Amino acid sequence: MYILLTGAGFSRNWGCWLADEVFECLLADKQLTVPMRTQLWRDKNSGGNYEHTIQAFRDEAKRHKDPFHQKQYRDFLGILLGMFNAMKGSYSQQGFQFENTDDNRFQITHFLYAFEAIFTLNQDTLLEQRYHSEFFFGRSGTRWKDWDMPGIISTQPGTPHIFDAVTLKNVAESGFSLKPQSQPYFKLHGSHNWASKNGVVLITGGNKASDIGDVPLLDWYFGKFREAIMTPTARVMIIGYSFRDIHINKLLIEAAKKGAKFFIIDIQGIDVIDQRASLDPSTKQLWDALGPNVIGVSRRLLSSTFGEDHIEHVKVMSFFQS
Repeated sequence: MYILLTGAGFSRNWGCWLADEVFECLLADKQLTVPMRTQLWRDKNSGGNYEHTIQAFRDEAKRHKDPFHQKQYRDFLGILLGMFNAMKGSYSQQGFQFENTDDNRFQITHFLYAFEAIFTLNQDTLLEQRYHSEFFFGRSGTRWKDWDMPGIISTQPGTPHIFDAVTLKNVAESGFSLKPQSQPYFKLHGSHNWASKNGVVLITGGNKASDIGDVPLLDWYFGKFREAIMTPTARVMIIGYSFRDIHINKLLIEAAKKGAKFFIIDIQGIDVIDQRASLDPSTKQLWDALGPNVIGVSRRLLSSTFGEDHIEHVKVMSFFQS
């Protein structure tokens, strides 16, 4: 079973900001207050990022339950959502392919069609905007009839499909299922345009595992991810993930012990899994646990591999013969 897991480094190929760039983007936002700016710098100096900042404001809002702290959290969340909307605008203005070619081998869409399921830690709408539209032209051949984001409900009557990136979506509370003959796309940490009865479904900060458990749909998604990678036949391609999420790392380590094999695409190459300096015991084990099960690595950008770098392309596509 071929599984794809993507992080911010995947969307970076189309203009997404990475964590350090998000920090710099937020610093330039004119709505940023002095307390917000102070907390951002505090988290940056302690080795954290914007996710730790929003976690801090969320914790304060829960602790105090007063209008000031509630507003501070909502305002910072609003600034963050504005950043995602800016990226959404950028995605709508550029093509998905890197090379204008009729050769399917070098089209990103045909690369993505090959996976039994796509899991992402990203909360942007890149694939909704750029990938899903390919299905409406029958370009997936006979492999898939459609693409599916299970448990997502459009809030706008008449919206043609749930992949419209503009309108807000609701997450179902129960009754989750997979659509037959449709390639499933699981956003493990939610999305900036998803909402539940408790607010925006956007998992950030240091308590992700607990927060995921509070959203039935995301808890189900996480179970599907576990199920997909916990077999000796699992082949997991990981693109642009920093290996900093403890709950994800624990699953990957467990999957490696069960025989799953991994192909890593990251600008740091194999070094991205070297977290031996981490304070978290499980993350420290990544190098020893995953290393023997890594069957391929590419440190070149997808824009190169699916552009004119045909030698690297052969190496990446060898994953599907493993």
